[in-house]
Amino acid sequence: MTLKDLPRKWLYTSLATLTDTSETLGINQQRSLTLYTKTSPRSNQTVAGMQNLGDITAPVGDIVLWRNITNEAISTGVTHEGYINTNYTLKSIWTDNVVVAKMIIQKNGQTILEKDNASQTGTIDV
Repeated sequence: MTLKDLPRKWLYTSLATLTDTSETLGINQQRSLTLYTKTSPRSNQTVAGMQNLGDITAPVGDIVLWRNITNEAISTGVTHEGYINTNYTLKSIWTDNVVVAKMIIQKNGQTILEKDNASQTGTIDV
């Protein structure tokens, strides 16, 4: 992934002239605070250019207990109950507002499974 792949949009900034007006503060406040006052008649809206949007939404994951012999989902969530002597797969399905580029499963700080992805939804099986 490069910076070109990140979502972008035009963002604007408002600029105004400020003046240090700390003298209006009390003596004790002047030692620790600085007070600025907007002195321009209005803010000027200026194009700040194309900005990369930060990913502020975390991915959402569902853990599905999958029964292999019948090819069906038995349960979804973090607590699962199954049958003895039956093979199951844990499917972790991730969805995000941007591309889920890499999915990693760790146990006790050690990576046990890693998978690359190129879409907003990804599945990794254990």
